Amino acid sequence: MSQVKCRKCEQEYDDEMVICPHCDTPTNPNIPNYPHFKGPGIMVFFFVFFVLLLIGMAVSFFSQ
Repeated sequence: MSQVKCRKCEQEYDDEMVICPHCDTPTNPNIPNYPHFKGPGIMVFFFVFFVLLLIGMAVSFFSQ
């Protein structure tokens, strides 16, 4: 096994790895480095969706 140097952080790691373990940059430059979603964004979305769903169900139930 040989070592390769990362394009981004210049740390060395095993050449069999697909991404750099230090900065998550792909070994192959043709693979795009998609942004990682950080923070509670998706959880907030589902919470708001769930609350709106409950409000809609309550309005539907009590309007009959």
